[in-house]
Amino acid sequence: MDWRLDTPAQAAEVMRAQDAVGGPESALIVAHPVPEEEQLDPGLHARVLDEALRACEAEGVTGQAVTPFLLDHLVRGTDGASLAANLAAVRGNVRLAARIAASWAGGA
Repeated sequence: MDWRLDTPAQAAEVMRAQDAVGGPESALIVAHPVPEEEQLDPGLHARVLDEALRACEAEGVTGQAVTPFLLDHLVRGTDGASLAANLAAVRGNVRLAARIAASWAGGA
């Protein structure tokens, strides 16, 4: 990790600094963890993912078909818990992105 930002306003400041510098396009990648109580159990994830990877190989699934195959296997193998965790990640990222966007727009 190169930097740590603790608030949406700090992320917006970095974005403004990037805009001020100009030059080639750049990106800011923001990592936002899923709250622990909404995470998928790591042991369950590892077991079901291993099963999914073996099934993928056994069935000859390759290329672009791998991701949907694995996700489907994970959802079925965790009784939907993996989907709930993924949705929690998406919702958290959307909330954070909205806060960063509001901070960025407010300081422009």
